Amino acid sequence: MRKTILIGGREYPCRVTMGAMVRFKRECGRDVSEMREGDVGDSVLFVWCCVKSACSADGVEFDVDFESFADAMEPSDLAGFYGGLGAWEAKKRCLRRRIRTRRHRGDDGTGVGVHRHEYG
Repeated sequence: MRKTILIGGREYPCRVTMGAMVRFKRECGRDVSEMREGDVGDSVLFVWCCVKSACSADGVEFDVDFESFADAMEPSDLAGFYGGLGAWEAKKRCLRRRIRTRRHRGDDGTGVGVHRHEYG
């Protein structure tokens, strides 16, 4: 399923890609993981990077500069984008917990072994 976003009366593909993360870092000098919570500028910049990257990957023309993009974007667009990422964030947290648990199993680092709560 391809997610799209409506900006300035046009519909564009919009999804998180590696290219979007690289673009964000090039634009502001910080990694996506260092985004400041509640910073609207960071949030809009990341969405712009996601749209720009998705358009590039899908062969869709996107010649909207950041300022024009931000001017055309409404708060509900931003909330819709990040609301859709909520499930993705929950899945990431779940996977991190699984990886942490697997790392602690076994003495040889392979993750094979019996966890202490699995003793008979």
